[in-house]
Amino acid sequence: MSVAVSHDQASGNNVANTSSLLRTYLVEEVIDTDSEDFVKVVHNGNAVPLLALEDPLYNIAQFLCFTQHIQYFKNDGAVFLSDLQDPQIMMEISGNKNIFGDGNVGKVFTLFPKQHICNKYCEWFKLPTVKESGV
Repeated sequence: MSVAVSHDQASGNNVANTSSLLRTYLVEEVIDTDSEDFVKVVHNGNAVPLLALEDPLYNIAQFLCFTQHIQYFKNDGAVFLSDLQDPQIMMEISGNKNIFGDGNVGKVFTLFPKQHICNKYCEWFKLPTVKESGV
C-alpha cells in the first residue's frame, strides 16, 4: 500500500511555498484472486485461519491471527485489522455509523473474543487470552 499526494502549483512570489496540498489517496495493488499464487489466510468473516493445520502457510496464518490479538489487546478491545491480504479495520458499529465501509462486519468484531484461538505467538509474547484480558 502506498500514499499518493496531489499538489497544485501555488501562485505568488513566495518561493518557500511552491505548492499546496489538494488531496491524499491510499493506493494499493489490485490482487488477482483468481491467480493460483493467491492464498487467503485470514478474512474479515472469522477470527481463525482459513488454512488447514498441515498447510505450509499455516504458520503465517497463525502469526497474522496473533497480530489481530495484540492489536485488540493494545487498543482495549476497540479495534483490530482483519482480512490482512486487503486490510480492513474492524470495530463495533454503533447506530448507523459504519465509518470503515462494508468490510467492517460488526457481528464478527463482537465475536472476536470467542473465535480467536491463542497460538504459539500469543503464548511466547505472554499475551493474556482475549477472554482473560477483560476486553
